[in-house]
Amino acid sequence: HAGILNGLNNNSHLEFHPVGTIKGANVNAVVKGEVVLAQLSEALVKLESSVNKDDALKLCAFPTSFTFVSSVLSVQLSSNLDDILVKSLKESLKNYSIIKLVNYLPDLLIDTDNSNKGIVNVFTRDEHLIKSIETAGKSNTTVISHLIDALQQHLQAQLLRDVTSKNNRVAVSFELIPVMLDQQFREISRQSMASRRNNFGQLIFEGGGYFKIKITNSGNRQAFYTLIDIQPDNMINVLIPEKDALGNLYRSPSDCKINPGQSEELKAIFYFKEPYGQEVFKLVSANKPLNLDQVFNTRGAISNEVILDPFEILFANSFHTLSRNSESYSLPPEFINIESLVFEVKPVGVK
Repeated sequence: HAGILNGLNNNSHLEFHPVGTIKGANVNAVVKGEVVLAQLSEALVKLESSVNKDDALKLCAFPTSFTFVSSVLSVQLSSNLDDILVKSLKESLKNYSIIKLVNYLPDLLIDTDNSNKGIVNVFTRDEHLIKSIETAGKSNTTVISHLIDALQQHLQAQLLRDVTSKNNRVAVSFELIPVMLDQQFREISRQSMASRRNNFGQLIFEGGGYFKIKITNSGNRQAFYTLIDIQPDNMINVLIPEKDALGNLYRSPSDCKINPGQSEELKAIFYFKEPYGQEVFKLVSANKPLNLDQVFNTRGAISNEVILDPFEILFANSFHTLSRNSESYSLPPEFINIESLVFEVKPVGVK
């Protein structure tokens, strides 16, 4: 049994071999198939050709690609919004089949600000503010453009939050180390990551707090790594390779590497900042350098002359999830390893 918990989503592809076949062996598959209905712990597979039940029981499955699909985004337009804006917005959203307008339980709610009707806000289902747009002096076309950008950012962030992959050969993990600094930004004390967990096991950090990052390679090969930050407001950042205040790299993607069995505490010091809410770090490791900055800096508009690996392609496509509608995104099995850390950033003094 295998399903979503094992990384199998709809449109993932499998090969079926006799039980006992060694993964990676150069042998032809008995039959190939595609997942048509993925559930948590099992999946329904459509085979390319028929296999009788007795023979099927003697087969084992090997994934050939893991697929991630941008799900439909349900949006509710508040009755408080300007009628002309609503009419124009509905017309614009017709261009995106991935957007579904609903009247209740939306993924996102677009509403006016309670204290300022000249501001349009975008809220998540749990009432977290992810975008605030001032409408004064702006045309409806401009406001709608900002709203569509917010929907695109939400879809991109959701896709990247959902992406998973395991490759034990380059299994790189990480931990955050909260540190206290003096006025010269020298470390004077530190805490364990475990000390930042509340009674429910949730990881909580205070805004303005500093931290360092420790990287560990428990795999058996040298690994290259990069770290993606997905903020509560759906903004995406590439934290590693590290950069200075002007965005210049301290080291290249080829320098972000670690040998098997080694641990390394990075020299860079980071800090938690607004927006407050649930944040996600994803450490992606592979057997060759990952240059996500070249994708990030062009918002996914990469020249055809640039050769990208499958994860870089997925990252580039994530900037266009809205225009690509419900298209799926695939990764080869065991191509990369992804370690995720979910935590919450709160204002100082808020528990």
